[in-house]
Amino acid sequence: MTADSVDSAHALTNPGVNSPSTVSAHFSAITYARGACILRMTQHLLSEPTFVKGLRKYLQARKYDVAEPHHLFEALDFAAAEDSALASYGGITIDRYFRTWSEKAGHPLLTVT
Repeated sequence: MTADSVDSAHALTNPGVNSPSTVSAHFSAITYARGACILRMTQHLLSEPTFVKGLRKYLQARKYDVAEPHHLFEALDFAAAEDSALASYGGITIDRYFRTWSEKAGHPLLTVT
């Protein structure tokens, strides 16, 4: 996550990326490293069986079709709800969790008092 703390860090999700040239310009070390970190954190948050269940649901639902970030969020939310994986987190959804990480540059700052 060190690369994510620089001034040139960018959000993973960008609605303005809609052509081959803008897609190529958007990919960077931040995109791959941050994406991998977020997926790994999500696996730990949900548990591996729930995470895999959500990924399978996502892949099955989107095979032979295009996908947008919300499709993954919905599939993981479904698996989390089915397994009560987020029951102890005060009503947070995977959609809200992912948007915190994917729609803003940098990383969230947590203050503990």
